[in-house]
Amino acid sequence: MKEPSSSICFKGSESFDFIRSIHSGRKSKVWVAKIEEDVGGLAGTLCVVKMIETGHLHSREQVEHVWEERQAADMARQNPSLRGRCCVLLGTYKTQTQVCLVLTAMRGDPIHHHFQHADGGHFTEFRTKFYIHYIASTLKILHEEGYIYRDLKASNVLLVEGRPVLIDFGMCKNISKTGRTYSVCGTYHAMAPEVRALSGLDHDTRVATTSGYGYPVDFWGLGILLVELLTGKPPFGYRNGDIGDLFELSRGSPSTIHWAAGVQPSRDLRDLVESLLQPDPSKRLA
Repeated sequence: MKEPSSSICFKGSESFDFIRSIHSGRKSKVWVAKIEEDVGGLAGTLCVVKMIETGHLHSREQVEHVWEERQAADMARQNPSLRGRCCVLLGTYKTQTQVCLVLTAMRGDPIHHHFQHADGGHFTEFRTKFYIHYIASTLKILHEEGYIYRDLKASNVLLVEGRPVLIDFGMCKNISKTGRTYSVCGTYHAMAPEVRALSGLDHDTRVATTSGYGYPVDFWGLGILLVELLTGKPPFGYRNGDIGDLFELSRGSPSTIHWAAGVQPSRDLRDLVESLLQPDPSKRLA
């Protein structure tokens, strides 16, 4: 699809024909829509509109999250190396109660829909390696631009024409000036130990809680995703029971990594997983 050379400030909700809702939460709503406003040559183009409720932006940090998401998606539009690797910003608009991001629509399904319907409920090693290599390359480009992704998980990856695409910059942040950040965010089953340590819910003595965290958190998430693609489940489970159990298992990584019955990864893939799932970020492959 055609992408504008610069992001567009749309007039408002009247610029769109809203087709169907794909997410409806307390803080935000997401719709597939068609652009009706004749601007930037985009009239008739399918897009995704993320509507963020301003009434739930109670702190400076929450406002900054929205700004960072907007900036990351705009950076992705401007960087040709990210073309086809992630959703990008087409434009924005505001209403009395919402800040709205207009993003490219991607025709595909979340990657977990694909492995759940594959033979055995998981991908082959060959297929897993291809996807992980591609996602690692995308993360590398983001990091070179100064952005840390922070929420890599199966539901944030679409398969579009056979290639994995990152679709949500909601946790993305530019840390190019310091290389560190301190806010706690992400999804528990894929959250790196150094992020959990800041939450106060996990006390791993190997991770300094005062030093914050940096780009290696994304490679912990990549290791979690690798095991999930290959076995059908994340290595330490989801948060179905006591969160302490999940943390305890991941704290013991790599010795506590669970390989599903019938899955026998090659030695080099096991080595890769163990290098990615090192609780100490200074020892983690990144």
